[in-house]
Amino acid sequence: MKKRFLCWHGTSEENAHSIMETGFDKWTYFAAHLEDALAFGGPFVFAVWFPDEPTHWQFRIRRRISPKRIKSLTVFMSMTLYGEPQYKSEADEGT
Repeated sequence: MKKRFLCWHGTSEENAHSIMETGFDKWTYFAAHLEDALAFGGPFVFAVWFPDEPTHWQFRIRRRISPKRIKSLTVFMSMTLYGEPQYKSEADEGT
């Protein structure tokens, strides 16, 4: 049996709807690890099987991928369990 490799593409909700209808365009980025797709793409994460193992942490596809090749779409939501959520990279003065 031939090996397949699961790779990930994170995006916004709006883009996720479009991808489900039309698939992935040529030159779309995928990540070899789920964490990278979440960090760089967004909370709507697609899982897609690829025939070859990725050689880098991210890569671009050279051909369009049909929506039929999508294995799953998962929405990851974060929840702050301690302290106040921090959304700015710099603190306001006086805080």
